[in-house]
Amino acid sequence: MAPVNQRKHLGRDKFGTQFSLLKTQQYIDPATRTVTPTIHRTISWNASGGLIATGANDKTVRVWNPERTSPRSQIELRGHGHAVEKVLFNPVREFELASCSSDGTVRFWDTRSKVCVTKLDVGGEPFTLNWSADGSTLLAGTKGDVLIPISTAIPSSPVALSRHKQTQQTNQTTFSNAYPPTELLITQGDGSVKILDYPSLHLLHTVSAHTSSCTAISYCPNGKYLAVGGSDAMISLWDTTDWVCRRTVSNASSGAIRGLSWSWDGRYLVGASEEMGSGGGEGLSTGFEIYHAETGDVVHTIATGTSGIPAVEWHPNRYWLAYTQIEETRQGKSSLKIVGAAGAQLGQGCFDQNCTIREALTAHNITDMICGVPHRDRGPVSSAVTFTSMGVAICLVTLRIIAMAPDFIFFWGWDDVLVGLSTLLMIGNAICNPISRDYGYGKDVWRLPFANTATIFYVGGILYAVGVAATKIAFLCFYIKLFPSPALRRVAFVLVALCFIQGTAFTFLFIFQCSPISYAWTQWDGTGEGHCLNFDLGAVLHAATNILLDLMIFAIPVTQLWRLNLSRKKKIQVLSMFGVGFLWVSTRLSPSRKNMLIQEDSVTLVSILRLYSMIQLGDSTNPTWDYVPFGYWSDLEFNIGIACICMPSVRVFLRRYVPSCGIATTQDRSQGPEPPIRRVDYANESKSRSLKVSTRRATEDASSDQVELCAVNEVDTAK
Repeated sequence: MAPVNQRKHLGRDKFGTQFSLLKTQQYIDPATRTVTPTIHRTISWNASGGLIATGANDKTVRVWNPERTSPRSQIELRGHGHAVEKVLFNPVREFELASCSSDGTVRFWDTRSKVCVTKLDVGGEPFTLNWSADGSTLLAGTKGDVLIPISTAIPSSPVALSRHKQTQQTNQTTFSNAYPPTELLITQGDGSVKILDYPSLHLLHTVSAHTSSCTAISYCPNGKYLAVGGSDAMISLWDTTDWVCRRTVSNASSGAIRGLSWSWDGRYLVGASEEMGSGGGEGLSTGFEIYHAETGDVVHTIATGTSGIPAVEWHPNRYWLAYTQIEETRQGKSSLKIVGAAGAQLGQGCFDQNCTIREALTAHNITDMICGVPHRDRGPVSSAVTFTSMGVAICLVTLRIIAMAPDFIFFWGWDDVLVGLSTLLMIGNAICNPISRDYGYGKDVWRLPFANTATIFYVGGILYAVGVAATKIAFLCFYIKLFPSPALRRVAFVLVALCFIQGTAFTFLFIFQCSPISYAWTQWDGTGEGHCLNFDLGAVLHAATNILLDLMIFAIPVTQLWRLNLSRKKKIQVLSMFGVGFLWVSTRLSPSRKNMLIQEDSVTLVSILRLYSMIQLGDSTNPTWDYVPFGYWSDLEFNIGIACICMPSVRVFLRRYVPSCGIATTQDRSQGPEPPIRRVDYANESKSRSLKVSTRRATEDASSDQVELCAVNEVDTAK
């Protein structure tokens, strides 16, 4: 069972005021598979309160996510041959759901896999179910007054233990709260409640609860009271220590009590009745009532008019109340409603009633305060990813600068300029992280003051677009220095142009996405005036083109690697290393003393994960919380790209300043110091593809990042 967070109790004097602020969310069944109206007569929360199930007369069990109102979010479980009489989640295994039907079967469902795990034919027409507190036993009751205990010690193989015929009409049942169960309580048609020993079912005590049939029963979560409802529209509360009736409560305009439910803390009680307006009162009903158990006072009335309420159920650890209501229409259909769940969708119910966004956020914050929902914060995770990856990138940039320092003036190239620019943008982007956290990034948006976090998102998005484009162009400039092939260099120049166009276009798109520009960070509360382009579509296109360019850049070293004088097996091994995302690959051409270190932009996988997280967002109503994965994948892609372009310099640094680390070629190890490798003069490359060597000083060339890592001699001139 999922752990239950500790909640704050609400006293009787505060409950009515606070509960009245909660909004009601309605869940509509999109389809009806029977000619008769669909009526949900049974509901059940799972142990954590993350799911709620309903059973209807259309033979269908439905499982709903209370935080999603879309009909597509519900799960339909079909298999019963007749109306579903009862659904009940296992109190320990939160995804195990039991249901019974007048078709004579009890079914056990796995709500994760959406399948019926098994079914038992118990005979008769089972209409009531009751789990023991430890989830080991399920008791089924039939309309023929037969009780059937079912052992669920092995969830996939439940076993009906025995059948117990009762002498009186038996309605609802409940186990005591003991682990394992020691008592079973049953309501009967003569107005009594029998307390039986379990599992022997020997009679221990009889309570004369009502003057008419007892139709509902519920044990208080703290074990202090037993609530019994009757066909006389009354609810009696019994002290479980001496079985004395402490008080009775009733709604004068309701009919027979069909269901009872206690709040999670055992302080408040509510009853369900399908015959609202048919009681002995004035005949006009305003709704059903919530009672304070200790005093019997009505602390709140939920307005439903004369509509019947077939089922009602408190959330297991919040002051949320779920109920089904028979609509006042000719069809008489019922719908599921949850008081308090509207806040889970940023006050969707409030939106429906023309509230402003600020009012909806305030309502949601009040809901969480009432329920004692703990504060959530993803900010530390975001900061850890951003600053850790930035730290790695800065370290490698520093090593790059140190490695090229002796020849800084001679060998400064466009890739170095772009790496420097990208590093500055990376630092600026990282600075946005703690600033945005100060404004609430990583927390639920309704928990924040009305500060403008959208400004930080706006600035960070622009820095990201420019920085990623600069990093890609830096890679291409590096390849232009690295490879001698004129055809490949032309391809690289074309990709430089594409990256420049892509980066410029999307940077302007992000800057001028709205008119006026300020509307990009003032539109969130709906009070500003202006219009915007479809930013989500633009962001997805930007991510998709990033991935396409990454793959094209990835192909450049792969094609050159395949042409090297290596065995096919070794080529496949090295290429497979590229395929699984290695940040760098070093190939040593042992026989001919030619060294090469190929550095590849291996952030494509991160780009794909970023795109996936972006698509998952959809129309988020909680951006400061939901956008965190998208944000740290963006930062990771940016920072890893800079780290990758700098990694070739690591070998130069180690060989120059840490010779003891063993970075050396085969000849270094066997024949002493390796002669300096000279700079290649690509301008005078002959048609035979042999390489001419320039006359620059050997000491200059040997210390160059470019020469050490990029002088690739073509070895296929004989071909």
